[in-house]
Amino acid sequence: MLRSGIVTELPELREADLGGRKRFLGLTRADFHAAICEGDTNVIKVNKRAYKTWVKDTDDADRGGWHAQRNTILHELGHYIDFCNDPDFFRSVEHEWSLDGVDRKFVKKQLSEYSLTNRAEFEAELNSAILSGKVFSEDILSLSHMKQTKTAIAKQLLDYGSGKNVCLPSEEVSKGFKDAMKVVFNQKGGSFSIDIMADSKVQNLIEAHTDVLNRNIQRLEMSDTMRKRLTRSNYIFSGMKTFHELNEAFPSLLDSNGNRKTFEAFLNDVRKIDNTYNSNYLRAEYNFVQSSAEMAAKWERFSEDGDRYNLQYRTANDGKVRPEHAALNGVTLPPSDPFWEEYYPPNGWNCRCTVVQVRKSKYPATPHDEAMALGEEALQRDTKGIFHFNPGKEDKTIPDYNPYTIRRCRDCDVANGKIKLAKFVPENELCEACKLLRCIKDVQNEHIEKNRSLYGKLIKDDKYKDVAFDEKNGGLKATHIGHNLDKDKGWYETTIQDVGYKHGHSVILEEEPQNVYKGKSCEGLWDNLKFEVAGAESGTSNNIRNALKHCASKPESKIAVLFFPNGNFSAENFQAGLAKFNGLQGTSQYKKFDLIYCIQGEEIVQIKKPS
Repeated sequence: MLRSGIVTELPELREADLGGRKRFLGLTRADFHAAICEGDTNVIKVNKRAYKTWVKDTDDADRGGWHAQRNTILHELGHYIDFCNDPDFFRSVEHEWSLDGVDRKFVKKQLSEYSLTNRAEFEAELNSAILSGKVFSEDILSLSHMKQTKTAIAKQLLDYGSGKNVCLPSEEVSKGFKDAMKVVFNQKGGSFSIDIMADSKVQNLIEAHTDVLNRNIQRLEMSDTMRKRLTRSNYIFSGMKTFHELNEAFPSLLDSNGNRKTFEAFLNDVRKIDNTYNSNYLRAEYNFVQSSAEMAAKWERFSEDGDRYNLQYRTANDGKVRPEHAALNGVTLPPSDPFWEEYYPPNGWNCRCTVVQVRKSKYPATPHDEAMALGEEALQRDTKGIFHFNPGKEDKTIPDYNPYTIRRCRDCDVANGKIKLAKFVPENELCEACKLLRCIKDVQNEHIEKNRSLYGKLIKDDKYKDVAFDEKNGGLKATHIGHNLDKDKGWYETTIQDVGYKHGHSVILEEEPQNVYKGKSCEGLWDNLKFEVAGAESGTSNNIRNALKHCASKPESKIAVLFFPNGNFSAENFQAGLAKFNGLQGTSQYKKFDLIYCIQGEEIVQIKKPS
């Protein structure tokens, strides 16, 4: 909060008894008390009675779209920012009025249901959502009281909320970094393994970083093809950056005596890596990517007119413009001139230069040699030639040769999209990581397109209900109207369906015919393979063995999904239970599954592919 620069001090955090009466969804977890009277103190009171149900109540609220983000304390800080922005308005009666004359369905969908309670909660929900890294349309931002104030707080927060600037550190990136460090910590052997780049937790960090870079791209006017290529570029860049983070963290696993550290000690030692890469560097990278995307969108529009108009280089024309970039101001050339392949903006970190179309009759072309000389002078500090690229022509937000790659990447077949035709790939870790990331992305894209096609069919089929598709990860879910949910444990199936969907899987609960012998039909299809669900309520090895036996009793089952409703999953117990189940080989109670998933809460905690 302090690093964001929005406020210079924080309210006091104090434990208090706020009562045990349920309000909205669960107990009141926290409450902000503003320093309204002289000598008063800004305080966030945390309800000590809510500790036991805190996680459950938060999950329930988040699942139902009640809140805009999960962090309760951040919501209360949203109230605090509202107070700091305009104390007089905060104290007014109007502050407690409801939002009249708004599209309530739209606000609920874009922000949260709780934001519709009154003006105070709307402001807190919006502020906290922005601080968590979310970006909103002008339709939402215009409803905020911040639009009526001209304070530094309002300006900065609106810049963050519109995507004009990036609020760092991102909560998802920070969480992703911690989870990725767990993967590094659990890695066996004395050398860094490239394979961990494919781990789901490492991929979550890459995707979280990519999401930050993608924040404003969805709003820009461009073709779907261009948008997909730019977001792919952001993914590859984020992946290579993550590779450097993990590689840099790996040596910190051991202390000065060569002994393995505890995870807490290891995480503490690598915090500086998180701060450097995901706070300091990310801000400049975000600004560069946004500028690149805007210029790529412009280039796409310029290309529609061919050489009908000239293009003219223009700076921001203020005191912050770099002298070398100022020399390019006014350079005018047709789009087909090679100059634009080398010196089309952005031409450096935090470059604010742009290009506009101008009439040839009013703005004659600059001599080519003169323009090239000015361009070479402007980028003379770019000795490595990183910024000599055109994002619109190359369909990339960041050139292949960047701070996380090597010069050879500029001409590499793999980097240029010829992954299947590449004849030469240098044998080094960086190149291996690059090739792996591109393969992963290609598989992901294929998966998304496949599920998008299936979604198009299911949404039109009257036999299926609750059909949903996630454009981001390809998650798909649907339920056949003939699927029978058990009265007591039917929620097991719907829960694992939601978890699978959240993690990008296709989970379809199929029809369960009544004439199937002894009810041996499976639950449905998980990624197009028959699956069965079994509860592992006690979480013991015997319980896990019996759950696997239940899944094996369904002849068509290829995937076993074990659900731990009581939150007692143990990796040790799972391995022991699997060993007991494997001991049944050669009997009718055993079946070799393609995959075994273990689900607890909202996470897939174990994936096993039996050998």
